[in-house]
Amino acid sequence: MANMKMDMAAYPHQAPEKREKESTQKPSTCMRGSKNCISTFKFIFGGKVSTISCMETLINESAVSNVFQVVAYNDGRVIVPIRDWQTFLSPHGKALKGIKALHHLRFTSAELGIFFYRQRPGDTEESFRILSTAISTSSPLPLSSPGLDLKRQKYLYQKILPFVPEKHQDTLLLHSRL
Repeated sequence: MANMKMDMAAYPHQAPEKREKESTQKPSTCMRGSKNCISTFKFIFGGKVSTISCMETLINESAVSNVFQVVAYNDGRVIVPIRDWQTFLSPHGKALKGIKALHHLRFTSAELGIFFYRQRPGDTEESFRILSTAISTSSPLPLSSPGLDLKRQKYLYQKILPFVPEKHQDTLLLHSRL
């Protein structure tokens, strides 16, 4: 019964039998990336979501406890920078082969750079030195976003733009670049 109430709240514009079928499938697509997430919100909220900013407004206004965490805006402002951790950490560490087969993993602040593990719960604990040298306390430089390639921009302009409300078309695409 609790699931049905939640389903009705999530899909108020659909018939109950369709809500029940769709409700188990659609929300999980949000975990696969922002493109799927926006289409899921568009589906749930009847097309009211066209941009990240629309989604932010919708979620923030949906309940006092809901707070949308913005990572970056359409205009290029970045709230959470993506950093080049791979390049930053690669000279300081070693790869542990077969890590997927290991269980019961732990690190301690007393022994920095050492990784403790067991292959099975009853096995004796083994260790592996991951860090070969001390790491700088500074952060790596932020990476710039490559943006969309020309092929993707053309696809969005030709195939998607006609379905976007006019007030959001300039946010979604920059016409001058095409």
